[in-house]
Amino acid sequence: MGGFACHLFTMHTTCALTILTDEEGIAEDLLSVLHGLVPQTRSYVHDSADHVRAHVLSALVGPSVSVPVRDGRLGLGQFQRIVLLEFEGPRERAVEIGNCARIMEVR
Repeated sequence: MGGFACHLFTMHTTCALTILTDEEGIAEDLLSVLHGLVPQTRSYVHDSADHVRAHVLSALVGPSVSVPVRDGRLGLGQFQRIVLLEFEGPRERAVEIGNCARIMEVR
């Protein structure tokens, strides 16, 4: 049986969207791990270390997520939530929400 997918996309290059467990502190823990992956003190060609780091982290995580829609509701797992990760802010952000073509469930 098929359904539709909800696609969420942010047009910004210093934040990202992902799906995480719905537990307190996990987003902060992920940010801490990601910051450890991309050094802030290195000299970058593009701009300041903070700004470049935000662009790189955003590229690593990605600007979008897609979630199946079942019976008019997001088909997230019991402990899942959609999270916007801010790498350079706080700033005002926008997220576009749209639906995609019909999807098929494959088992």
